Amino acid sequence: SGGGLQGEFKVAQFHFHWGSDDKSGSEHLFNTQAYPMELHIVHYNTKYPDIGTAVSQPDGLAVLGFMFEVSATANQAYASIVSGMSSIQTKDDNVALTAMPLQSLIPSNLQDFYRYSGSLTTPGCDESVTWTVFKSTIKISEEQLSAFRLARDNFGNIIVDNYRPVQPYNSRVVEASFDPHSQWGYLDNGADRWSDSYQMCGGTSQSPVNIASAASELDPAMSGFQYYKYDSVEGITMELSNNGHSAQVTYTAGDVAINGGGLRETYTAAQFHLHWGSVISQGSEHLLDGSSYPAELHVVHYKTSLKSLGDAAAVPEGLAVLGFFLEVSDADNEALKPFIDALTNVRDPGSTYTMPTAFTLDSILPADRMNFFRYSGSLTTPGCYESVIWTVFTATIPISNNQLTALRQLKSSEKNRGVNVQLVDNYRPVQPLNNRVIKRTFQIVDYSNVDKDENDYNLDSYRDDSGDDDDDDDDDDDDDDDDDDDDDEYDDDDEYDEYDDDDDDDDDDDDDDIDFAGRE
Repeated sequence: SGGGLQGEFKVAQFHFHWGSDDKSGSEHLFNTQAYPMELHIVHYNTKYPDIGTAVSQPDGLAVLGFMFEVSATANQAYASIVSGMSSIQTKDDNVALTAMPLQSLIPSNLQDFYRYSGSLTTPGCDESVTWTVFKSTIKISEEQLSAFRLARDNFGNIIVDNYRPVQPYNSRVVEASFDPHSQWGYLDNGADRWSDSYQMCGGTSQSPVNIASAASELDPAMSGFQYYKYDSVEGITMELSNNGHSAQVTYTAGDVAINGGGLRETYTAAQFHLHWGSVISQGSEHLLDGSSYPAELHVVHYKTSLKSLGDAAAVPEGLAVLGFFLEVSDADNEALKPFIDALTNVRDPGSTYTMPTAFTLDSILPADRMNFFRYSGSLTTPGCYESVIWTVFTATIPISNNQLTALRQLKSSEKNRGVNVQLVDNYRPVQPLNNRVIKRTFQIVDYSNVDKDENDYNLDSYRDDSGDDDDDDDDDDDDDDDDDDDDDEYDDDDEYDEYDDDDDDDDDDDDDDIDFAGRE
C-alpha cells in the first residue's frame, strides 16, 4: 500500500524476463536502454477475492518492476533462486525454495520510481495494471544470469528473449517520484559518473574523440553525400526546445534525409542540437588535432528503414550524426538569426517553442561538405549507445560572440541550491579511441618540406597517404640538403572525442522518459 496506490495490494507471484545476451532482456527501457533482465512482483487488489478476479478489473493489479545489471560479484540474495534453476530445466518442473524476504531481493532505494497505467505483458494483455518501475537496479553476476538461460520450453528450446517489445504511449503519461532531469548532467552528475547509471557509457567505442588528422586514413571509397530537402522548407515544421542539456530543433513534419557519403542506407533527420562552452576556448565535443572549438552542431539522423529515432538508437549503425565545428566571427551569422532569436522563448529547461517559419539546413551549414572524417562511435549523452556512424566536417560554421552569449543565457536542468544553473560547458570529454580507425575523404599535405627562396615557394615534398615522401632534391646543392633534414611529421594523438541524442539524447525531449510496453 502507499506509494500513490489506491488501496491495498497482496503479492501473488514474481517472475523474470531475460535476454540471450546482456544487451537486452528487460521489458521496460530507460531512455531507450534495455537491461539484461527484469523482475516483476505481481500484486492484486485485496478488494477482490483472488488474482483471477482482479485481473479483469481496471484497478485490479499492481506490478513492481526492477532492472538487473551485471556486476563482478555474485548477489548472495539470489543464490537460492539461481541454484534452483538447475531443477526446473523443462516445462512444469518445480522445486521448493527456502523462504526469503522479498526485501532482500530488491534495491534499498525504493523512493525513486516511475508510474504509469498499463497492461499485462503476456496474453491476455489485460489493461488492469498500475505499473511501478524503480530507478535503482539489482546487481547480479554473469554466472548467475547464465543460469536463467539454461531453462527450456515445452518444445525443448532454450528460454531466452522472453520479453515483449515496447508499446506506444498513445495518450498516457509517465510520472516520476523524483526529478528525472537530475539523473545525469555535466556538473554533480558529470560525465565521469554516467556509467554508474548507464552501463553503455563505459563502453569501448564511445564518443566524442580527438581526431588526430595525421593518424587518420584516406578512404577513396567515401564519396560526397546526397542531401534531400536540406535546401527546402516545403512541408517542414520545427520545434525548438530546451531539454535541460542543450538547445534542440526537432523536425515535427517533413522528410529531411541523407544518403551516400559512405553510408549503406538512407538516414532521416530527426533533430539537430548544439554543445557549447562558457568561454570560446572550449565547447565542442570532438577535438581536431587536440584543439577545441567554442561550439559544435550535431544533425542527428536515424536509419529510415527503422522508422523512428527511438527504434534506431540502440541498433548498430542505427544512427548517422553529422558534426560541424563553430568558429567565432566578428559579425553575426545572419543564417543563424532565426534560431538565435527564438532562444528567448526557451530559457527554462523543459520549455518548447514552435518555430513560426522553418529554415533550411543548407542555410546554416557550410557550403563545402566534401572534406570530412568518419568513425564508428556512440551517442555523447546517456544512454551512450554505440550505434552512431560519425561524420565530422572540416569546414566550420561562423558564429559571433553575441550569438554565443545568447546560447549561454539558457538555463540547465541542473541546480545549485535549488536554482537552475547556466547551461554552459554541455560537452562530454573525449573518450579513448581504443582500436578504432578514423577515415577521411581528403589528402593531407605536409608543408614541412617547402623551400623558400626569394619569395618563391617550391613544394619539395608532401605527405601522401602511404606515408612516403616524393623527394626531388637529388640534384640540389649540398646547402639545400640541410632543408631535407627538417622534414616533420604530424604528431599522432591516440585519443578521440561526440548527442543526443541524445538525448544526443538522445538527446531529445524523451531523454528522461521511460519507454514501456504496457506490461505485466
